[in-house]
Amino acid sequence: MELFTDKSEIISEYMEVFDNNFSVMSVGYHNFHYIEPFKMKRLPKIYTLHFILSGHGVMELYGKKYRLSENQMFLIPIDADVCYYPDPKDPWSYAWIDFVGDIAPFFVDRMGFSNDTPFFTCSAPFSVYSLFKNFFDNKEQTGESGYFSALALFYSIMDVVSIKQKKVKAQTLKEQVLFYIDIHFPESNFKISNICTFFNISHSYLCSLFKDGDTVKDILIKKRIEEAKRLLSESELFVGEVGRSVGFANNDHFMKAFKKYTGMTALEYRRISRSKKVEN
Repeated sequence: MELFTDKSEIISEYMEVFDNNFSVMSVGYHNFHYIEPFKMKRLPKIYTLHFILSGHGVMELYGKKYRLSENQMFLIPIDADVCYYPDPKDPWSYAWIDFVGDIAPFFVDRMGFSNDTPFFTCSAPFSVYSLFKNFFDNKEQTGESGYFSALALFYSIMDVVSIKQKKVKAQTLKEQVLFYIDIHFPESNFKISNICTFFNISHSYLCSLFKDGDTVKDILIKKRIEEAKRLLSESELFVGEVGRSVGFANNDHFMKAFKKYTGMTALEYRRISRSKKVEN
């Protein structure tokens, strides 16, 4: 996901509106494909919540190093000895929101952040993406009206994260892997090795999580086939376009996989599914 393709950064500041109880100080966007990173340790005086839109990066916090990527959220706490920077080969872009105040630690706790858990994979990434996009699409980003838009953005993110994120924390690793596949299956370069890298587990351990049912490879392909069936039935995309839309880089691979898992060709499936709709 990406907010902009033609901008390196956007920053909306609200320093003139300050409340000791709670204040949003600024909202912004950075794309490190276009700007130089600041790779030095800092001691921030405000909290900063980041949502990674694309790419990879590293956060060094309290002596630990975390490799972070798309759809993850991470928090920079107050007075933390911290350094974070993009991967030089695949630099991240992220949206962020700064906040501070006496009750700010309460919000941090409700979102699930702690010294031991400074980041997590967002359980509703498209919701958070949409919130930031709507904010930046709004012309009223500055002044008093812009500040209230920034407050609304923060509380909307809280609503998404504090409620839905609890489901992820209660999930097993297997369930988190399935959620990860749900997000990334349309990507043509998405492979099983991506899962191992993201969760920092070996291929054999990943396989052991799914020893009592479909393999991870079967789950990934079936997910793609199910989405292909939906597109064949509901859209006007050509068969090759359908295959690419669900993650098959090679049309022959798509056709063979579709026939294997459904027992018919993609064109046959489209004809039958549409004739059933006409009959109904």
